[in-house]
Amino acid sequence: MTLDTETAEALHASLQRIKDTIHRHCQTIAEETARTTARNADRVKAARLAITGQIRDFQHFSARFGAAYATNMQATKTKGGVRQIAPQDWQQINTEVGKMRSWTGQWTDLQALIDTLMASGRTPLFVDPAQIPDLLARQMAQADAQHAAIRKILNPLEQSEAALAHGCFPDIGLPHSIFLAHLQAARRVLAAQGKTSTARFLDVGCGGGLKVLAAADFCAEADGLEYDAGYVQAAETLFSLSALDTCRVIHGDALTFERYDDYDVVYFYRPVRDHEQLCELERRIVSSVRPGTILIAPYDSFAMRLDGLDCVGIERFLYLAQTDTETAEQVVEQAEHFGASMRHHVTTPRSVFDPILSVATERGYY
Repeated sequence: MTLDTETAEALHASLQRIKDTIHRHCQTIAEETARTTARNADRVKAARLAITGQIRDFQHFSARFGAAYATNMQATKTKGGVRQIAPQDWQQINTEVGKMRSWTGQWTDLQALIDTLMASGRTPLFVDPAQIPDLLARQMAQADAQHAAIRKILNPLEQSEAALAHGCFPDIGLPHSIFLAHLQAARRVLAAQGKTSTARFLDVGCGGGLKVLAAADFCAEADGLEYDAGYVQAAETLFSLSALDTCRVIHGDALTFERYDDYDVVYFYRPVRDHEQLCELERRIVSSVRPGTILIAPYDSFAMRLDGLDCVGIERFLYLAQTDTETAEQVVEQAEHFGASMRHHVTTPRSVFDPILSVATERGYY
């Protein structure tokens, strides 16, 4: 068939066959890389070779299409004069060819991602502090200091007299690197629990709301509970400026709050001063949340009181409420099979490689 006799319909059918074949082999790779054990390396290798062959076929097709596209240009009157323009059906195919050309250009990087998925095993939820290089540790400390300074700029208010009289702590900040490490680990546990798409986060005593904003990157919704009216206003301003509709602040008392069971992750960092009130709050949270709810309580005294609470420690300051030790260990083992790239509000453009990218995203490697 010569260039001037190739029809747009026939060329489109050829392009679609290539796309369908690549997609089918991507599904094979996705099936294998979705497994945490017993992956069939030979099956993946065969699918990768087939995709490489189809990409080579597409390159030949692309050159053939380009030549045929040029022969079908037609002289068309426009406001700027007479121009050579292809018919609409040819323009549509040209757009699809352009997308396909862009997608196939990602194949080298995608193969590296497949290698990572095939080699992945269990990764601890937390990095051993002793394994952090001194240079990186100093950089993290500096970043924490800068983050603390930004927090004070965003919420420069002194604690209100009413909040002080009620026994609340002022807006004290946990080092951000420690918070993110626990939030990332919590996200992997959520993945093991199958809750990543719907997870809700609550910061009890959120102050100006900066940690709520950070949590919104890992959870579908992130709320802050705050007693101090001035802090509530600061958080509302922050969320408004961020233009995130997944963050909100609730003006209320943590000791009487009745909706802890609405959340999958609850964070609290000594929100009240009085020891007895703090113990009361801990008991209220642990008894009110749903079984399996993740608690982030980054202070030693909470761990010391675990024997009196229906709660089991996972690692560091991460806990599972109303869960037995055996179940918690199983959840941790499953969570360690998920990678660390577990952000929630990240969208991946649609492409012919969707099956692989979807698995990589779900498993925390993309």
